[in-house]
Amino acid sequence: MGRRLHSGIRASQTLEQRVEERTHELQHALEDLKATQAQLIQTEKMSSLGQMIAGIAHEINNPVNFIYGNI
Repeated sequence: MGRRLHSGIRASQTLEQRVEERTHELQHALEDLKATQAQLIQTEKMSSLGQMIAGIAHEINNPVNFIYGNI
């Protein structure tokens, strides 16, 4: 009976170790996902800013070109 108990304790420890390792892996994956999400948000912000600046430049260039063309 002592062997079965010892074997069961060892199996339990192995299972706990596997759960702990998997938990660590999942925490690392979550950190990676959060970093990727932050980077994606920053990229989208820069893209939107670029589009807005292009629109403003277009709105400024139209009247300037009209005036320049009539001079």
